[in-house]
Amino acid sequence: MPSKTEEYLALAQRTANGLTRYWESWTDYLTTASRLYKYPFADQLMIYAQRPDATACADFDIWNNRMNRYVRRGAKGIALLDESSGFPRLHYVFDVSDTGVRRNSRDPEVWQLGPDLVQPVSEMLSKTYGISGERVSQQLADVAGKLAADYWDNNGGDIRAIVDGSLLMDYDEAGVEMQFKSAAAISVTYTLLERCGIEPAGWFDKDDFQAIYNFSTPDSVYALGAAVSDMSREVLRNIERTVKTTIRRRNAERSQYEYEQQERDLLDRRGLRIKGNTTYSQEKNQLMAHLSLDIPNAQIATFIPDWNKVNQQLADGLMDEYEYKMWLEDTLKLFNVPIEDFVH
Repeated sequence: MPSKTEEYLALAQRTANGLTRYWESWTDYLTTASRLYKYPFADQLMIYAQRPDATACADFDIWNNRMNRYVRRGAKGIALLDESSGFPRLHYVFDVSDTGVRRNSRDPEVWQLGPDLVQPVSEMLSKTYGISGERVSQQLADVAGKLAADYWDNNGGDIRAIVDGSLLMDYDEAGVEMQFKSAAAISVTYTLLERCGIEPAGWFDKDDFQAIYNFSTPDSVYALGAAVSDMSREVLRNIERTVKTTIRRRNAERSQYEYEQQERDLLDRRGLRIKGNTTYSQEKNQLMAHLSLDIPNAQIATFIPDWNKVNQQLADGLMDEYEYKMWLEDTLKLFNVPIEDFVH
């Protein structure tokens, strides 16, 4: 009777055997892989074989400890094959749909490429890969072609070594190169468009995927799959970084504006004016207050805490925006003289 590990090794083999037999099977796999791009090909293959609808996977400890979610009783883990030690071992991950929430649970942070984020992503693609274009979809396709060519230049020898037994044997070296670049570029393009929400189904038909049929053995499927996974992961990580950085920057700018507006409203209600400004520190990820006092009246000065100390507390995160506003309001209440004469 085969062991559990042997059963899952057989599952991986069967799935790889059928993956490139039909273009619909290959694109179904790419759709799953596009959501799970941080995993290597071997793990993507096993997840696709067991839970093709999975959206965000992690092991038990990550869900339980880092995300503060519990894995539902009876949930069946997704078996992954770990061969890093020289022999296969099983470990299990669970999809987010297998988990439940507790108080203060965290949801997986799944980015989306909305219309307002297309421009910064397009600029990133141009800067990183030297490929510009009016449409980000065409940029992604061109990036995929460039990466496929670069991948062949660096790994062509390894790919030529696994053609035995596959339909790639019908081609000479130049033909194998052309088939790989074609299959890889179209597959990476599909993966990128799918993950970015650009609906690749309307872009392609079966003729676009003719080259994948030549990868007809498990070894050749693994070679193609690993290449597509590696190239897609690189681009999608860069897109993810750009999207999240842009959102954080915009939120910081919005928070700064709202903070300054609240401060101005507070002072206007009291008929006071205060000169100064606040700026956002990317290094500290905090708002920094820049206010100065010039108080010649020692009696007034005794009523004012050390402004620099308060500013430093705000900068160090020891005081939040609400506490700072309350401190400012309470401090101004102490004055019976025009504060604008002393605050610049």
